[in-house]
Formats: sequence, C-alpha cells, structure tokens
Amino acid sequence: MTDSSRVMRRMNPYFRSKRRKKLIGDLFSYLMLIMLAFVFIFPFLWMISTAFKLPSEAYTLPQRLIPKTFTFDNFIEGWKYADFTRYTINTLVVALTATLGAVFSAALVAYGFARFRSRYNGFFFSIVLATLMLPSQVTLIPTYLLFTKFGWLDTLKPLIVPSFFGGGAFNIFLLRQFLKTIPKDLDEAAYIDGANSFQIFSRILLPAIRPAMIAVALMSITYHWNDYFWPLI
Repeated sequence: MTDSSRVMRRMNPYFRSKRRKKLIGDLFSYLMLIMLAFVFIFPFLWMISTAFKLPSEAYTLPQRLIPKTFTFDNFIEGWKYADFTRYTINTLVVALTATLGAVFSAALVAYGFARFRSRYNGFFFSIVLATLMLPSQVTLIPTYLLFTKFGWLDTLKPLIVPSFFGGGAFNIFLLRQFLKTIPKDLDEAAYIDGANSFQIFSRILLPAIRPAMIAVALMSITYHWNDYFWPLI
C-alpha cells in the first residue's frame, strides 16, 4: 500500500468510523480486564494490608484498606513463634533438589521412550500413563511402610529421592511428546560423528527441549513448594 492510498484511507469517513469503533472496543476491553484483575488481586492486597495493621485495628469495623498505623510487629512475633528460618531452608532444599531430580530423570526416561524402539515400548509407556489415574491416597500406606523400612522417617529423603526415579508420569509424557517433534536426523548425524546415546541426549536433545524442561521445572518447584500433605505424613 502506497503512502497516498494510506492517506486517502485515513480520510475516508468509513475507515475513520471503523477505527474509532475499534479504539472504543479496545478501551472497553482493557477497562473490563483491569476491573476483573482488581477483583482477583483485592484479597491479596487485603492480606498485605492486614499484615501491617495493629491487632486492634484488624478487628475493628468499618475496615480500612490502608492501615492507620503501620507496624512490623506481626512479622517479628510470627517469626519468633516458630522456627521459620529452618522451615524456609528445608523448603528450599526440598523444592530445588527435587525439581532438579524431576527434570533430569523425566527427560532421561522420556528420551528412552521417544528414541529407543522395542516390542514393549508402547506397553510400558501405557503403564506410566495409567499411574496418572491412580490417586496418591491409594499409595499412602504402602509408601509410608516403605520409607519406614528404609529408616527415612523424620528426614527429607522421602520428599527428595523419589523425584530422581522418573520425575512423574505427566512430566515424562510432556517431554516425550516434545522430543518426538525433533527430527531423528540430528541423532543420525551425531552417530556418524561418533557420539554415543548419552552424548546425543546431553549435548543435542537437552538444549533442544529447553522450553519444555523449563515448564517442567516451574510446575515441579511450585508443587514441592506448596506441598503440605507428604511432609505432614
């Protein structure tokens, strides 16, 4: 489109009216999204506001979003009430270590399902997917007895070690599907250059599936950070 045609189009009343309607529609959409976002973020803002209020002000009516008197005593008293320093360190150790194990082991298992062919490949992959339909409560007692036999109770091992053995069925499925989109010509070219299977996996395929691994890492660290049930058991 030439400059003259653009100028004539802008001067055309039909196109000007169309642009005006589009602008009004966009403004209305953004306004509705901002209002909806405020509805969802308001409880979070209220929680932060209450954290800085005095106890007397937190229970008085009518409530105020902005405290009359800002105080940090709630944080100090809460930190003194329990050993939150140790809790935070434990959570960081479990979340980071388990995420590392889940990402690497899931990628390794997915590589086996995606690249190596055997007569039972589909059968074993179906078994892995079938575990997604098994509630964790079903395996609660056997898992507890197993860790009891290992002598791992009251340690961080039950929360970390299982992540290094597969990384979870969903993570395996996600990485396998991602690996299947990568042409096998890369593997064959690496084989010709003298690379073995592990070198192909670590030097070629892992960098190629980095977006999927980041997604797995985010989901894993979120799960382990928010997990309350298994640490309680």
